Amino acid sequence: MDIITRRILLALIPILIFGGIGGWVWYDYRTTAAPNEPKPSVEAPFEGEPYDSDPDEEAGALTAEPSQPEGQDAPAETPEKAAPAEATEAEVLAELDKMLPAPLAALLRAGDHPLRMVVQLMDALAHGERPLPLLASLQPKEAFTADNGADGRLVVSAAAIARYQIAAFLLDIFDARAMAALYRKAEPLLQRECEAIGYQDTPVRKLLTDACTTILSLPDFDFEPTLVKRAPGLYTYEDAAFEGLNDAQKLCVRLGWRNCQRLKRLTNDFASELGL
Repeated sequence: MDIITRRILLALIPILIFGGIGGWVWYDYRTTAAPNEPKPSVEAPFEGEPYDSDPDEEAGALTAEPSQPEGQDAPAETPEKAAPAEATEAEVLAELDKMLPAPLAALLRAGDHPLRMVVQLMDALAHGERPLPLLASLQPKEAFTADNGADGRLVVSAAAIARYQIAAFLLDIFDARAMAALYRKAEPLLQRECEAIGYQDTPVRKLLTDACTTILSLPDFDFEPTLVKRAPGLYTYEDAAFEGLNDAQKLCVRLGWRNCQRLKRLTNDFASELGL
């Protein structure tokens, strides 16, 4: 071993000695001081939330329902309410009989499909057509007549208005709330009749809405509109606001202005009850 190597080894000896002593002191400090260090705190669970000491448990355990206290019975489950049974045609017609005068109730009963006739009436009104052909027995037997009023204008006669006494009677007994309740009960049956006459994709409520719109679109007036005689038994309205009405609306005007406005008000009440 040459002189240079000896000198290097002699120089490394003190470094190794002091390095070993320092390392032992650092290790001893770490092992003795650790117990005195403050332990990390564990956050308390939220109030009302069960504490889970096992971190490996599924998170679903934290939301588990608390157990039933001893001595107490578990609350009974509330049974689901059964859907109300659909009304039969006989039940609907029985209620309708109570609301209609005997002649009209008998007319509905005479046909093979009473509720289909109701839908056909709605359909006629919805399209602005006169519904009387469907109620042939109720059509006036007397011809339409006109008279000169007190102011000299040619207007519908009192006798012509009286031809529709059955309509005036219906207006007197019409109960919008009761009829709306009956409609709700009959709506599934009416929908089937609506499909039977060809409206496969049309809700019956739309037919009813359109029928009500026909009546509610009538003008507001408090007089008998002036007529113009075009030929024997043929009259037109002088005012374009009336002459431009469809056939169903003109029939309403012929009821007389008082009955016409009552019909409009009652139709509005009925439509409001159903939210149309």
